[in-house]
Formats: sequence, C-alpha cells, structure tokens
Amino acid sequence: MTLQLRRQPAEKPSPSPGTQRFPFRRWLSKIEKKRNIPCNAVYALSFWFALLCLINIGSTTALYIIFSGTLLALTSTYMLSSGCVALHRIPDEPSPPPRWNLGRYGFVINVFALFYASCAVVLSCFPSTLPVDISMAN
Repeated sequence: MTLQLRRQPAEKPSPSPGTQRFPFRRWLSKIEKKRNIPCNAVYALSFWFALLCLINIGSTTALYIIFSGTLLALTSTYMLSSGCVALHRIPDEPSPPPRWNLGRYGFVINVFALFYASCAVVLSCFPSTLPVDISMAN
C-alpha cells in the first residue's frame, strides 16, 4: 500500500486593486539591469509631459487652467493630511511612534499649516487683476 500525497497549488496573494488594473504595469515597472532604473516608465513620463507641453502651443490659457487645478489638488491633499494629523491629536489619542516629530509645538504647527493652506486654496481661486477675462482664469 502506497500513500500518495497531492500537493495543492499555492494560492497567489491577490494584488491590490490599484495595481491590478493599471495599464501596462509590467512594461512600465521593468527595471533596466545596467542603470537599475525603470527606463520604460521614465520614457513614458517624458512622452506624457511632452504632450502636456503641446497644449501650450494651442492655448496657454488651457495650460494655466491645468496647472492651477493641479496646484489646488496638491494643496488640498496637503490640507487633508495635515487636518487628519491635527484631528487625531485633539483627543490626545496615542499614535504610533513617528520617525521624527516637532516636539510639543507639533500640534500648533499642524493647525497653522492647515489654516495657511486653506487660505491659499481660497485665495488662489480669485483672479489676480480686474477686469476679469478668460486669459486671467485661475
């Protein structure tokens, strides 16, 4: 009598939802051995930025609007992270030890950063001069 064991194929861990659907992820993440950098990603990003620069040929106003929207999104994400840190520290909840901290003034600095960024977002939506026309769009 012989005992035969069947080996079950190991389940592969499912990739995170964001990386699972990213187009051309294998091609973009290929690392060149000689330079140890993802050259395909660098080339694709350079091509993307060249296309963005072509918008300037058609309409500088459109390019300014894209840059302004990007600036608003960047500042808003900074506000979100700074606000979450400040909100977490209000009830004085214990948090994981940080790599570095700002000492006892950290909460005050986070609140000031949140206030400053919110003022910057609101003021950057206003036109810089009057009268307003389409070329002055923010």
